[in-house]
This record gives sequence, structure tokens and C-alpha cells, in this order.
Amino acid sequence: MQYIIYPHNGSADHGTEARLRSLLKQLSSLPITLYSESPEEDLRYWPHPFFTFHRAPMHAPLFPVQDTMVLSFQGDHPLLFPRRIQHPLQVLLGACLPTSLPISECVPLFSRYSLLLSYDVQSYHVLRRIHPNVVYCPDPLFMSSPLPFLLPAPLASHPFVLLSLDPSQATSGSPLLFDNAIQLIRYLLDTTSLYIALVPFVCQPHHQDQELLDSLYQIFRHSGRILLLPEMTSRRIHYLCDKARFVISAYPAQTILAYQSNTPTFLLHDSVRAFSIAHELFGETRCHILSPRSLTDDQGLVRAVRSLISDERRIRRRLQEQIPYYQEQTSFFRQSLRALQAPKKYG
Repeated sequence: MQYIIYPHNGSADHGTEARLRSLLKQLSSLPITLYSESPEEDLRYWPHPFFTFHRAPMHAPLFPVQDTMVLSFQGDHPLLFPRRIQHPLQVLLGACLPTSLPISECVPLFSRYSLLLSYDVQSYHVLRRIHPNVVYCPDPLFMSSPLPFLLPAPLASHPFVLLSLDPSQATSGSPLLFDNAIQLIRYLLDTTSLYIALVPFVCQPHHQDQELLDSLYQIFRHSGRILLLPEMTSRRIHYLCDKARFVISAYPAQTILAYQSNTPTFLLHDSVRAFSIAHELFGETRCHILSPRSLTDDQGLVRAVRSLISDERRIRRRLQEQIPYYQEQTSFFRQSLRALQAPKKYG
């Protein structure tokens, strides 16, 4: 069986890179073809790829049907669904109901897929009502592997907070995001001895967060306790998450890397899937995730992170208990693909 991964928007979005790495790990030793929106970008992170690269065409490609299966990632918004293609075996990874649409309008979005793999229990139960073949499997990111490297001197010898922010959230209805980030950094500098490491997570020409992080760095650089780190691969970012005391991020993929490292984490996002995973892990979401649109003053992020810090011991203990169980359940991924390939028997 040849596995076709389509589409893929380029690995300088390190959430996409991390998801591709985790998927390749799950499909180790199997033949894989990747259709990428930006293969030149991908080759920076896979200079010697062990899979086949193709540039994704402007229009949906015609894939060979014999002994092939198409694997696609899904965002939470219907516009992020992969382009419609004709293929008898299509699998949607991370299937989740878009919040902007009623269930009745979601049915045609999902109907062309042979299998939906849901990464959270809430989505699994909802999708079972509209699709005959849905499997719950924790996000393969829970099986990601960090890549150790030599940390900058202050981070190697002092506890630190890892901070990543998405500037697109400020332009999509969260104008208080930057003010909240300023107040949060000021709060951490004034009330703790923690260092702050700003790390870029999306570094694509049309969507990047370095400018926002550089603005924050310039405001506080004279404190001597803030660092602006260069771009690095998702595996190195995972290592930073592993070494950090806390992670504050706007990216769900980075949050899962931090969960896997047993690091208390706060996520600024409005993903249904992310809210559901946080609730499954901790039993509540109060000091774990917040929609940026719910920021009503410049202290909202400070209040949330203060709760995170005060609950650090319980959060670490909960992650240590839960993550091995999540990792064990990721075995459903390969099992589900094998079951889809098996010929159906009729008696």
C-alpha cells in the first residue's frame, strides 16, 4: 500500500512540520508520497528525504487508485479541509466538527472520507452521528521525539517560560493580544525569577510571528531576562518545551509537545479539538486554554497564567499519569489503517 499525504502546506509552519514528523513515525518503513504546497521549504528540514516529494498542483490531483490511500489533515474551519479529490480510500486525520457550521452542513464535508480519525473524545462522539466509520485515536504528536541541543547559557542554568504568539489572532478579532502579552511579560519579570524565551513557531513568508516576538523583545530587552531565539525545527522546539518550567503558546501542536514533556502549558486558541483535549487531560479548562476573543482587558492572560503557575504541581502530576495512556492508545492509528485495507467479508 502506498500512502499519499495531501495536502501539506510547508514545514516552516512548525506545527505542520511536527504533524508530518509524527505521521511519518507512525508510518515508518511504509512507502510514502508527499504532495506539498512548498517542497523547497520542506527540503530545508528533510535534506535527504526517505519519502517521495511532489509539488501540490493548483487543482486537485488525480491520484492512482490501485493500492494507494490518501491521508489528509483537517483544520477546525471548513476552508481548511483538503481540496476535494476522487479516491476510494481517503482518511481524514484529526477530524473535528467546525464550530461555524451546523451539523447538517458538515455531513457533505465528511461524507467523501472512508475513515475519520478523531483526536479527541468529544469530536468522536459527535462525528459518529454523521459518519459510519469514525475511530478515536490520540494525536500522534503525543509520540513525537525531542532533539537535544545546547541551550543558550541563561536557559541552561535558570528556569524559564517558553512563549510563542500568533499575530494572526490579533487581526482576527483579538486586538488586546499584544497588550496582554506585554502585561504578562511584565508580571513574570516583576513577580518571579523566571527567564522568558520567545520562540518563533511559524516562519513562512505569508505568515510569520518573528516580527511580533521581536517587538516584545525590544520592549523588555534591558531586563536581561528575555531572549529572542532563532527559528528551529519542531524537534528542537519540543526539547525547549521539555526543559521549560512553563509553556505559553498560541499553537495547539506546540501545546501537545509540551503536554508530552509533562510541562504545565497555557494555550491561547479557540479550537474545539484543543478545548476537548485539555478537558480530557485535566477535567477542566480554566487554567489551561483560553479563546483569544475572550480577552476583554489587558490582564486576562496574566490572570490565566497566574492560575497555571499556582496549580503547577497538580498539573505535572496529572500529565505524568495521563500521557503514558495517551501514548499507548496511539497504536489505534496503524490498526485503523490496516482494518480499512482489509477486504470486507460477506457471509
